[in-house]
Parts: sequence; structure tokens; C-alpha cells
Amino acid sequence: MGDRMKKIKKFLLGNIKTVVAFILGIIISGTTVYAATILFNSNQVGYDNTSSGMSATNVQDALDELYTKANTWINPSYIDFTTLAKNTNKTILASKNGICIKRNNKVSCFKVNNWSEEQNHIQQVFSDVSCFVTSSNVNCSASDFRCGVGSDGGVNCYDDSGYSGCYVGADGSVSCT
Repeated sequence: MGDRMKKIKKFLLGNIKTVVAFILGIIISGTTVYAATILFNSNQVGYDNTSSGMSATNVQDALDELYTKANTWINPSYIDFTTLAKNTNKTILASKNGICIKRNNKVSCFKVNNWSEEQNHIQQVFSDVSCFVTSSNVNCSASDFRCGVGSDGGVNCYDDSGYSGCYVGADGSVSCT
């Protein structure tokens, strides 16, 4: 029996890399299979909301609550998240559907290709300043933002404090600096 043990020992020492690789392969496969079998639904994962001000107690409810809040802050028809861009100061959100700014603690959005409504809406948003109005453009300038809408369908806003802005063309092209 001693001779057989010597042969096994010699084989193992001679092929140490193969043996270690084999053992590691078994360990990795086992943990991968175990990890793959442990799946949680979002409503099964706890959520600590003590600092968020939300009532949700699990991840699914928290996501639902955030989605609802987002829809009350910004009308989803103004933002297309697949084409979302922002200026360098992150004070202007733009997408193929329009531009949103936060001014005087209120989020205001201007939709592209909506001249009949936006020419009046922009003047309401900038009611504290006078706007330059022509038959094809309305441009409003305040100390914080400059925004404009055109009869061609384009909208633009510029953050004067950060020297950056966004433009959305009538064709849905988005450009931010």
C-alpha cells in the first residue's frame, strides 16, 4: 500500500497546476450555481427609508413611489429618456421632446413643435422679466436663464451662471454644451 501512495503523491506533485485548476473549477462552479439559484423579486428586498422621506418599505414600492414623484415634477411627454442630455452645470434637461429647467423653485418645460402654446407659456415662466417677442420667436432673458421658442419648432435654454445650455431642434436633434 505504501508503494501505491508514493505513486499517487508523485502524480499529484507532478501535476500540481492541473490539480489546483480542477479544484478551483469545482469551487467556482458550485458558487456560481448557488448564486444563480438565489433570485429575489424587488418586493422581497427590504428598503430603509428613514432618510428618504418616502413611505416605501421594499425596493418595488420605492421605485413605484419615485416614478410617481417624477411624473408629478416633470410631465413625461416633455422628456424622452432615451435621448436625454444635460448642460455641463446639470441645470437643464433636454431630449427630443423638449427642454426643462428649474427656475424659482419650479420645474418648467418647453415642448418642441408646440409654438401655439409655448409662445405664451415661456412668457408666463419668465413673468418677472420682459421677453422679446416677434412673429417667429419669443426670447426671454433673466439673471439666471435665457430661453427661447421659435415658430420653426425649436426650443433653447441657456444657464447664465454656468455658461452652458441646450438646444432642441424641430427634428428632435439635441445639443447641449
